[in-house]
Amino acid sequence: MKILITGGAGFIGSHLVDKLLYEQHEVYVIDNLSTGSLENIRHNLENTNFHFVHEDINSYDVLYDLCSKCNLIFHLASSVGVKYIMDNPVKSLNSNILSSISIIKIAADLKKRIVVFSTSEIYGKNKSPELRENDDRIIGNSFRWSYSIGKAVAEYYCYAYGKEIGLDYVVIRCFNIVGPRQVGNYGMVLPRLVGQALQNEPMTVYDDGTQVRTFTHVNDLVNILSLIVENSEINKEIFNVGSNNSISIIDLAKKIKAITSSLSEITFIPTREIFGSDFEDPKVRIPSNDKLLSIIGEYNFLNIDEIINNVVEYFIKTYNFEPKSIFEPSMKCR
Repeated sequence: MKILITGGAGFIGSHLVDKLLYEQHEVYVIDNLSTGSLENIRHNLENTNFHFVHEDINSYDVLYDLCSKCNLIFHLASSVGVKYIMDNPVKSLNSNILSSISIIKIAADLKKRIVVFSTSEIYGKNKSPELRENDDRIIGNSFRWSYSIGKAVAEYYCYAYGKEIGLDYVVIRCFNIVGPRQVGNYGMVLPRLVGQALQNEPMTVYDDGTQVRTFTHVNDLVNILSLIVENSEINKEIFNVGSNNSISIIDLAKKIKAITSSLSEITFIPTREIFGSDFEDPKVRIPSNDKLLSIIGEYNFLNIDEIINNVVEYFIKTYNFEPKSIFEPSMKCR
């Protein structure tokens, strides 16, 4: 197949590129490298089945031309990370809403199959112990929920074009995808804690650390994506993709400290000092995988210890822990 990935130089996108090239597909990537990194895809630049376009996804003519060449579209381009969203409100809204509307419309016009990446943030403050795809969205008033709203708009556009003109789409709601090539610049907790632990710096946990999340290795995500898109009968569907690796953030910090034999002290910072006084952070966010597993069958996710060890190995190999900070934005690694 010929496949387009928007945001393909980013953390998830670059791993998806690797997977699809390994499967002998021809892969096109468009990425403006604002939060993605050329280093994430450099090892593929000489591959004749790989085509990289350094351009903004809002360049409509370029995007239309790329979509017309491909059978399948993965729409990953997005502003990501709580801190990045809060610090870059206009850019984030433009990226997460306007670009999504454009590519969904193009996919509908060209009758292309599209996989749109959404987020667990969709559910907002819903307190269900396990979030299901048809559960209510409960969000607050603050700008903190703009990411959730932007992703919801993309989902609604998929639904609308699917209903009116038969757009072939799948929406993937990701729950805390982690692994190599992700760092802590944009508010991602696991790589931030790993980096701090390996450098024996204070490990910063927000509030009291009792927030519970699940963590899913990026390789599990791309494997699941392959299983979904191989089934052409899956159409106009939404799936949670998240493991059963639920853990509180304080226990995550303790586990990372133990695995790395770190001398770091675990410290606590009020979330409002990082994101503002009106920031809201759900206490628990765990997905139900019932719908996903009914389609792909039983799946064994990497456990949290395996995930941490993999991320630790990547950090040691990649950064060598020189005196400069591993979180420098100029590194542009996502």
